[in-house]
Amino acid sequence: MGPIMPNLNAAGCRSLHLLALAIVLLTLSLTGAHGRQPVTIGGYAFPPYVEIVGGDAASGLTVEVIHALNAAQDRYDFRFVLTTPQRRYQDFASGRFDAMLFEMPEWGWIARGIGLDVSDEIATDGEVYVALAADGRDERFFDAVGSRKIAGILGYNYGFTGFRNDPDELRDRFDITLVNDHQATIDLVLRGRVELGIVTESFLERRLAADPDARARLLISIRHDQIYSHRVLTRGGATPA
Repeated sequence: MGPIMPNLNAAGCRSLHLLALAIVLLTLSLTGAHGRQPVTIGGYAFPPYVEIVGGDAASGLTVEVIHALNAAQDRYDFRFVLTTPQRRYQDFASGRFDAMLFEMPEWGWIARGIGLDVSDEIATDGEVYVALAADGRDERFFDAVGSRKIAGILGYNYGFTGFRNDPDELRDRFDITLVNDHQATIDLVLRGRVELGIVTESFLERRLAADPDARARLLISIRHDQIYSHRVLTRGGATPA
């Protein structure tokens, strides 16, 4: 299976516009008053969908969609709200934001019984395993992921864990180091601190394009830990007007 890349990319401005219009339709009934009403969209560090630079300055595809939404209509004022992978459920349930883009209900939402409306698929991507390249090491190295010393991101939901993301549970079950971003995961692998890491495929391709030398040092799995079927999640009961 080849790389699975986001449907939205630099060559896909029309796709971005169409997605923006679709999200407008999904969120029209989030507020019932007239005038330019605020609609908040939550996001956490998840490149290339949300990237955090300088503490809390956000960029990435989610922010681009928000800009497109605001440019395409004048009924709603879409605003970005920064959260974290672990805190996103509580922030959503408490009303801190109204929707999330590029999310999957399987990532802890169903297990927590949080009321959601879920859109059709808006984009695809995936996560792969990376390890240091070595003589005689091939795809079979990834056969027993759960028994390896592994790096992942705090609060993320991984297929090999059964989509569990409680850090204490994961540390009890696996030899896992939890970090805060994909670059840290790759660095741990390159330094030999862990045997393998899990990285979003679209981020990895961009990272290796900027650093071709790293590609030669890494063994990248053919298999996926999971394949993303990205959706828009909105508060339960919000239906298109």
